[in-house]
Amino acid sequence: MLADWGYEFEVIAPQIDERAIRSEDFRLLPLKIATAKAESLREQIKEPSILITCDTIVLHDNQVYEKPKDDAEARAMLQSYGSVPAEVICGVVVTNTASGKSASGTDSAKVYFHKIPHALIEEMIKHGQIFDFAGAFHPADPPIIPYIVHIDGASDTVLGLPKYLTQKLIKEVS
Repeated sequence: MLADWGYEFEVIAPQIDERAIRSEDFRLLPLKIATAKAESLREQIKEPSILITCDTIVLHDNQVYEKPKDDAEARAMLQSYGSVPAEVICGVVVTNTASGKSASGTDSAKVYFHKIPHALIEEMIKHGQIFDFAGAFHPADPPIIPYIVHIDGASDTVLGLPKYLTQKLIKEVS
């Protein structure tokens, strides 16, 4: 997404245990994880840079869905969609490593689904891509597209990085 927005970037994976970070306020959880990622990476970056870290969760029927840890968890997530919307919540932290200035925020969008057929769920689990996404789905994955009824909010939020928020935060720290 950053390349599509015209940014040059390098990806560095933080070495943190995301599931060890918890919050009683589900809406703050992705921001807490994004902050932990920023803290983990800040020391590794030697050149003046704009560090962008983010995290995404799905809140569905008062349950927090992160990346599924196994087939059973992915199956349960995908089977649950269809009656109430899934709210995708993104936390973004942007840090100017030269100045130390940091800014953060969250954005959310709701995804409304048709019931997803069992055979499709099994196919998605076998393919394996869903294990990379909070809530076990990616809205641009062709098999699931027909089962997304409507997205209320920015589609880039559902993809995991809200453009308007990220660019706003970059301006704040630049």
